[in-house]
Amino acid sequence: NGLSAKMKAEKGEQIIRATKNDFQIGDIVGINHKKVNKNDEFEVIKINAKNVKLRGVYGLMSVSPGLLVKK
Repeated sequence: NGLSAKMKAEKGEQIIRATKNDFQIGDIVGINHKKVNKNDEFEVIKINAKNVKLRGVYGLMSVSPGLLVKK
């Protein structure tokens, strides 16, 4: 008596999300976010359970590893 369906369309290349295990202290990374310049570089200073602490242009910050891109 009924039919239900879902469809998902994504435009562009698929991004592979990084995990905290992909990074080591001292690595140089970038942040994939619209409010951060893609050319800015950050240094990994600490790896926490859910976030990664970075030192860079904006000072110290804690970022989810899914937003990080290795340089």
